[in-house]
Amino acid sequence: MPWGTGKEEIVRHVNELITQLKNKTYQSPFKNDFAEIYIENSKNSEAIPQGVPVPRYSPDKKRKRFLEMRRLAQMSQPAGYRNGSRDRLQTVLFYKQAKFMEDFEDNYEGNAPFSMYFPNYQMMSYEQLRTYFTWRSKVRKGVIRRTSFSYVFLYIYELINHIGVQNCEDGLEKLTFLWKEYRGYEKKLDGYMNEWIRDYYITNDFSEPFPEFLQKTGILQGLRKPPKAESIFDFYSPYSDYKIEKSIFFTPETAETIGACFDSVIKTLDEFLLGQGEKFENLIFYSKSSAWAPFSNALYCSLSMKTKNKVVEISNTEKYEYKNGCWTSSINRIPKENGRLLIGYILKRIEQFYRRVTKYKYRVTANRNKIDSAEITRLVQDPQRFFQQIDAAIVKYYRQSQRKVITVDPGRIETIRENAQKTQEKLLIDGEETDPATVPMAPEPKPAHPAASEPAGGPKNPWRAFARSLDRTERAAVRMILENAPLQKLQAFSKDHGTMLEVLVDGINQKAIDTVNDNVMELSDKIELFDEYRGDLKRVISIEFQ
Repeated sequence: MPWGTGKEEIVRHVNELITQLKNKTYQSPFKNDFAEIYIENSKNSEAIPQGVPVPRYSPDKKRKRFLEMRRLAQMSQPAGYRNGSRDRLQTVLFYKQAKFMEDFEDNYEGNAPFSMYFPNYQMMSYEQLRTYFTWRSKVRKGVIRRTSFSYVFLYIYELINHIGVQNCEDGLEKLTFLWKEYRGYEKKLDGYMNEWIRDYYITNDFSEPFPEFLQKTGILQGLRKPPKAESIFDFYSPYSDYKIEKSIFFTPETAETIGACFDSVIKTLDEFLLGQGEKFENLIFYSKSSAWAPFSNALYCSLSMKTKNKVVEISNTEKYEYKNGCWTSSINRIPKENGRLLIGYILKRIEQFYRRVTKYKYRVTANRNKIDSAEITRLVQDPQRFFQQIDAAIVKYYRQSQRKVITVDPGRIETIRENAQKTQEKLLIDGEETDPATVPMAPEPKPAHPAASEPAGGPKNPWRAFARSLDRTERAAVRMILENAPLQKLQAFSKDHGTMLEVLVDGINQKAIDTVNDNVMELSDKIELFDEYRGDLKRVISIEFQ
């Protein structure tokens, strides 16, 4: 309730306040309330009750300015309405008081310490206010000296709210200067500024991408530590139902290749879906993004910015959207079950490919049937083409990664030309020069396992060697698999012969590796005989064991 202007009313209120404090019944109208009371001189001294000592003095100009600033707290604001994790009433009051004191300067010789979580002017004493504004006056002139850490936070709050800032470029320069100069006094500043510099970029209108924004000043690039998870693989792999990091094939030697290939595949799918008005992330996550508030652990008032609806990309995976007065973030989103299966399929498909091209002795198979095709169809016009894009992107990345870059010394170009001329003369046939355009290009090698019937350095008839290496039980099992026997029948067959189906299949595959350099089948929820080997197996089994 606003106070009256008469001295009797002031004295009555003070006495009432003292009584409430003694009885512990006082309740502040603000979360963090503070006020200094000044009583102006009056000719009507008879209005003051007898026996009540009342100080009489006229406040100086600075004290009057602080008093006017504090009176802004008397403005009625709706309580109980919160913005993020901070009380909106507190942030609005801070912003209005900061604007009121924006051009204030001081030259106080004292030094009052100050310590407070979420520091603000309203809780500061006269001496603390003078200490702060004197320190700020020097900072604005390029002189930064050690002071209470709460004063430093208060100044940062001003900058992120565009107090004493001409534009966002100027604000960035001031934030960077303070960070660089003061971190020598307090290393804890790094933890806050790493986050707040990112938020400053998001909430303002910088034209360049975030990496270039950091490079604008070598100081900022050197100060800010990028988050650990920057790649697309790092972002999506935790959502996968297939934990590729537990795969025996996922080693320090293969991890980088698999991660880079996955990044390339997702970029390809994003481009493909963009042409259909969709995004890859819509296949993975529920449409509702997670709410986000900029400048956590700071006093930030949205009134300080007139933000238009926009999308801000920090990286390929970290995006922020402002729409209808609310911020949302791509981080901490909830994945769909089908999205987890799709990520798992892509990862396993990549691993399946690289196991083959590296001639790894064990194979895996990515099963597309686990994915709900109806869910894909709702967003993708041609699901079959969507999955073809995955395979094409894997092969494309592999081919590009296998290219060799040859650097030619410019000084040797003339020598190379002379050698090429001599070679060209040797290609003359019957007095005519062969046109290189008419010579057919050699086909690019397919990034798949070489034909098992022609292993390098192997015997002339590897499949016959494989068939002869099988014992009677294994040959019978292969016949049953060729005839598409049900899994239950194969399990019963294995049990009758004193073994498990898994052990039986593993033994057959091991003999296949020893002779034809590859597995021939895989056991999951069924036995899958690899199609490229079915004809060879059927022929050799029928010939060798009629």
